[in-house]
Order: sequence, then C-alpha cells, then structure tokens
Amino acid sequence: TGLLTIGLLDMAGRRVMLSLSFGGMALSCVLMSTAFHLKEAGNRQDWLAVASLLGYISFFSLGAGAIVWVLMGEILPLKIRGIGGSIASGFNWTCSLLVTGSFQ
Repeated sequence: TGLLTIGLLDMAGRRVMLSLSFGGMALSCVLMSTAFHLKEAGNRQDWLAVASLLGYISFFSLGAGAIVWVLMGEILPLKIRGIGGSIASGFNWTCSLLVTGSFQ
C-alpha cells in the first residue's frame, strides 16, 4: 500500500489523505465495538470483527502510517534532520515496545 499511498498523496493532498485515514480508522473502531456488542447479545458476527480489523489496518496504512514520516522530514530543520529523525524513530519504537510488552 506504500506505492498506492504515494500516488494518492500526490493527487489528493495530505490533508485529504489524513482525514480519510483517520475517519476510516474511527469507523473501523465503531464497527469493531459493534461486533463485540453483538457477541455479548448472543448474535455472533465474526465476519464484522475481521472486516473492521482489516479496514483499520488498510486505512492506517493509507494515511496515518506513512504520511507522518513524510511530515517529520519536512518539519525538522536540515541541520538536525538526521539526528532528530533518529531520536523520533527510536522513541516511536520504544513506545511500541512498551505498549506491546504491557499485554500479557
């Protein structure tokens, strides 16, 4: 989806892509909560949970997953872009490690 994101980013622009991405992610979260609510009510809708998970991953990779890294390179000044990008990436992966490690 990276190549698709690059092509759509040039045509639609960052604001549209991020809005579409975050809107799709929010809709996917609502659908996932609906699937869990239906499961508690005794009406299992496993396909809805799987579809919402796939939708969330797709919408994330279309915008929020890729565009944020592009913006980071443009926000940081040229003099500190290398070290700033390294610090931001390291912090991102460290937080991801902490979140993943918190689930047992």
